[in-house]
Amino acid sequence: MKKVSLRDIAEELGVSKTLVSLVLNGKAKENRISQEVIDKVKKVAKEKGYEPNQFAKALRTGKSNTIGLIVADISNSFYSKMARSVEDEAYNSNYTVLFGSSDEDPEKAEKLIKVMLDRQIDGLIICPTVNGHRSIELIAKHKVPYVLVDRPVTGIESGFIGVNNLDASCEAVSALIRQGAKKIAHINFYQELSNMNDRFNGYVKAHRDMGMEIDNSLFRFISNDRAIDEVHEFIDSVSNQADAYFFANNEITLIAIKYFMQSDTDQHANIKIACFDDHEAFHLLSTNIGVITQPVVEMGKKALELLLEKIEGNGVSDQNITLVTEYRVLNQDTLKK
Repeated sequence: MKKVSLRDIAEELGVSKTLVSLVLNGKAKENRISQEVIDKVKKVAKEKGYEPNQFAKALRTGKSNTIGLIVADISNSFYSKMARSVEDEAYNSNYTVLFGSSDEDPEKAEKLIKVMLDRQIDGLIICPTVNGHRSIELIAKHKVPYVLVDRPVTGIESGFIGVNNLDASCEAVSALIRQGAKKIAHINFYQELSNMNDRFNGYVKAHRDMGMEIDNSLFRFISNDRAIDEVHEFIDSVSNQADAYFFANNEITLIAIKYFMQSDTDQHANIKIACFDDHEAFHLLSTNIGVITQPVVEMGKKALELLLEKIEGNGVSDQNITLVTEYRVLNQDTLKK
């Protein structure tokens, strides 16, 4: 079905395309167009189902009421909850959201940014990849307001919403040590990512605070594209000595738990586990898991609020907002509550 144009409305009424445009863009009165003509134009536009070209409108007004959201992986429950929170808040403020997953690939992140800029977004919420400076410089070059979530970028002064990854990780690992763990294995992604590096530093700090030595064979940084194989390989290499595990995110945790459950031995039956970020699957297990929960819904809401303040030019500073995490142990007792 052919999309109705301004020309179609103009031809039916026997008026100019310019006149129709002025009426539908709210500029009739200032151009002394009579109320009778205004009513006729609006009536025909409604009858024909006319929808304005949003891209053309954005070019004309400089505002599209569209924002972008780029995260590492929107299929991950942490980011999907954040995306839903951003979308809900955006809808309440008459904005729509374009979504994208960088897959921790700087080049893909830059391509997504360019596509969104071409769509005339008013602002962008982004979870930076490794070498995030390149992406931020691209956004800043186009003078588009932006807010960082989950991971700050060193040296970049911008609005940021996140948590204290170091302190939260230190708390979780300290809890494992107080439970009697003496050999805590740690698996992490990309040491170059600021949040992951802070989680590793929290693991180290907990050992030092508790007067324990770090065994360099008990921690591993893995790559995103070989995560499953590298988690399996690491567990096999430390299974004879590790009595607990601290996993840097829920994705690594799920891979490890599935591997434990597939094991032919009961070697991992009583293993202690702590991890960053909750997941629905954890609540179905009988195994005790210490979980650091981030206020992800609030994170999305705050990021959107800060971005809209920047878009609307309310003089907001590039403030960093640190939200509070919660550490709790999921087990059979918590399932019954």
